[in-house]
Amino acid sequence: MVEPTPQLRAAVAALPLFPLPEVVFLPHTLLPLHVFEPRYRQLVLDVMAGDGILGVPAWAGPAGESGLPPLVPICGVGRIVRHQSLPDGRSNIVLLGLGRVRLEEELPPEQPYRRWRAALLADEIGPGGDRALQRAIGTLRLTLGQLRAGRPTLVHDLERVLNSDRSPSEFLHVLAHVLLQDPADRQAWLEEGTLLGRCDRALAALVQLLNPDGMDT
Repeated sequence: MVEPTPQLRAAVAALPLFPLPEVVFLPHTLLPLHVFEPRYRQLVLDVMAGDGILGVPAWAGPAGESGLPPLVPICGVGRIVRHQSLPDGRSNIVLLGLGRVRLEEELPPEQPYRRWRAALLADEIGPGGDRALQRAIGTLRLTLGQLRAGRPTLVHDLERVLNSDRSPSEFLHVLAHVLLQDPADRQAWLEEGTLLGRCDRALAALVQLLNPDGMDT
């Protein structure tokens, strides 16, 4: 997660939410959304008039008697960085992921959309500290090179990850955005609290791609 700005710290005290089924929003990634429901049109208008920040939690199940679905408590938070208004009131937006939050308390329904008090989640390196992290990142880069050679269809996306100067946190989240397509895998990644834990998850995903049948090569 990037160092939280005062705007981000203030926003999570009453975070507007755009819940979506089977969508997991990772930090440092872009999420395009088409906004058509009236309540989310209002959300976008309100957010654009302020700091541009909102959360995107995944549904934890079907809607109950209240008509509102339960939410997975750990989710991504981001800022609207692109907005295209459409003639009928709909819009297209693009969010840039800023970090992870834990939803702690739903606030009274003063708006047609949901708002929660949330807590920002910091990243820990994990056992072994920075030296262990640098070794793990090096192993991932070597494995990525093997995958790039063996899976040409991933070359374009992998090049964006490999040929860039990113922080370990950004490198890992962008890599996961490319590798992990299953919402459950992406949610488990988002809930992982340490960078070294994410390295392990990324390496397992890379090994699976290199050897999908589980056979020795």
